[in-house]
Amino acid sequence: MLDRGMAPSPITSSSFVPLTLLAGLVFGFLCLTGLFGRIIRPKRIYFRRPRLLSAAELQFFHTLQTVAGDHFWVLAKVRVADLVEVHGVYGREWWTAFARVSQKHVDFVVASRQTLEALVAIELDDSSHQRHERRKRDELVNAVFVQAGIPLIRFTLGYTTTDVRDAVSQAICMLQAGRPRAETTR
Repeated sequence: MLDRGMAPSPITSSSFVPLTLLAGLVFGFLCLTGLFGRIIRPKRIYFRRPRLLSAAELQFFHTLQTVAGDHFWVLAKVRVADLVEVHGVYGREWWTAFARVSQKHVDFVVASRQTLEALVAIELDDSSHQRHERRKRDELVNAVFVQAGIPLIRFTLGYTTTDVRDAVSQAICMLQAGRPRAETTR
């Protein structure tokens, strides 16, 4: 029997069933698509790399450190866009030129200990540099460094400490004499 002074409840047992069914369907959809787990606990996608340099790069880094001594800094994995600037073009052309180098790096840079000016860029070329797409990338990087006036030296895995010392010394001497040299391979 209904009391005439009280309003009927808006949720009745017949309207509660569709709401429960709808909530169950939403929950099931979230579980099936994996969204529920990501909402509660985001999927981990970033992990620490075990080391910055490969074994061959690390060995070459130590050789460069020996050659540089107390006179220069040796920097590893330097982004090309941090070594060169784009001038003389604007708008879309600037962004296109910047994009060409913004995601590329060189293996090593020898820099002035006082000013951190980049004196020589160095690439350690392994067998991956024989692939077509890598050769195209290398040609672009070579051209960028020639235009910027920064010597770029390429070494293969058969280098000696003497080869490295001679090439770096020669490049720094030429740069200081005002004659930046083009890319060389050792």
